[in-house]
Amino acid sequence: MRTSFLQFLTIAALGVACSIHIGDLKEKASAEQDVSFTISANVQRLTIETFNGSLELVESDQASEELRISGASKIWASANTQEDAALRLAEMEWVYTESGDEATISLTRPASRSSNTGGSLSRLMIPAGLAVKLDSNNGSLSLTGACENFALETSNGRVTVQLTGDWSGNGSCESSNGRIAVRCDGILDCRLDMKTSNGQPKVLGPPLSQETGLGSLRLRTSNGHITVTHLFGSE
Repeated sequence: MRTSFLQFLTIAALGVACSIHIGDLKEKASAEQDVSFTISANVQRLTIETFNGSLELVESDQASEELRISGASKIWASANTQEDAALRLAEMEWVYTESGDEATISLTRPASRSSNTGGSLSRLMIPAGLAVKLDSNNGSLSLTGACENFALETSNGRVTVQLTGDWSGNGSCESSNGRIAVRCDGILDCRLDMKTSNGQPKVLGPPLSQETGLGSLRLRTSNGHITVTHLFGSE
């Protein structure tokens, strides 16, 4: 399923959010709209990829006959002229694909690349039970739910995981420049491996070790604190 630039323009005509911002040196085109994708029942893994933007996922806690992924999108592109900024924006869209038991949502890049282009997804509701992978080269990542298997990776940004019950799955979070915070409303039963080259790793709640635990949680950042909170601990 593709979201075309014409759809963005339609929303702009309705006054939702599509604007051109003219600055001293560059011009910026941006577009906002809701996105929705239908997901097949056989899909077990979901990968979401973006650049220069954040990803915020919430796992549904309710069963539904129709499996859907839905949330809010914002994309933007800059150039030296208004026309070029709009053309770059027209090349960018969220693309949903499926292959076997895996689904992917990715943001296409404009052919003429710029460091000031990117896209974010917020309040993205996903079906329960999926293994999740989030990837952004520059932006914060957030995951809320009971997700048993997850991998969150960004090169620059904070990573936040909120687990909504007892957890003993397999998870990893990595940022080369940003804080990592994992909070669990229940008990974490996992081996914990956390390292930071410039910050403090700490556990608030019952102690966790690298040797014992049913699940596995690996946390890495080169610049930032790492905090794991469980059994209703508080920071």
